[in-house]
Amino acid sequence: MDRCIHGVWMWLALAGLSVLVCACNAGQSDNTDVSVQGNWSGQYAADGAQGSIPVFAFIRKDGSAYLFDSTGVIYALPRFTGSEKVSGPVTAYPAMGFTFADGSSSMDLDMNGTAASTGINVDLDGDGNSGQARSGQAQLLPLETYYGEPSVTEGQWTGDYVSPAPQSLALGVKADGSFSGNDAYGCRLQGHLTQLGEQATLFAVSMQSTGPSPACGGSLTGLAHESSYDTFNFFQAAQGTYYYFVASNAKTAFVAELKVQ
Repeated sequence: MDRCIHGVWMWLALAGLSVLVCACNAGQSDNTDVSVQGNWSGQYAADGAQGSIPVFAFIRKDGSAYLFDSTGVIYALPRFTGSEKVSGPVTAYPAMGFTFADGSSSMDLDMNGTAASTGINVDLDGDGNSGQARSGQAQLLPLETYYGEPSVTEGQWTGDYVSPAPQSLALGVKADGSFSGNDAYGCRLQGHLTQLGEQATLFAVSMQSTGPSPACGGSLTGLAHESSYDTFNFFQAAQGTYYYFVASNAKTAFVAELKVQ
């Protein structure tokens, strides 16, 4: 199932790398407790490149944190514990069903940055040995995109994995957060959503993706965000309730957009 990201996809794949730095925290000594849990968006500008690209981030304090772009490339960050100064390793993953240009399914990066409740700034240094990672800078701002009463909406959710060639998935979701479904790769998807606070639009995700395809990733954990917007235009900006999933394990990751039907 794997396909290779070439050209512009590879550039975009590495474009968001810097932003991840902001969300990670590795052994900082300052005493400031920065509030960064939630949904973020911003721009990344690679050194020597003209222009910038949009990126998005979900961050859970003392838990998982992710950054991704519109090509489905995902960056898994270390735990964000509330420090203003942030640094540490990040793992980048290609979009579902793809590999990076060198055939790899992940890439390691180094990050440094600063974080505040009002914004995150990041500098990224890639592994020069790969010849693929591009250093650059990113800025993120908090973004709230849901204006109703946050909850797990019971019903049928359908959507796509975000990638250069989106593939469909569908979930039957219960009010208690449990879900099950299937995707276009033939994977059986089962798991649970846990709301991170009574008014939070952010949810913890745990799930199993099982089946004969190499795309079926096994046990994954991650985050989901509730939104009123069709960010990737999979539904022609139709009004409704949307959920965005990002999940990973040591070998694979995915980001998906789903709409409540």
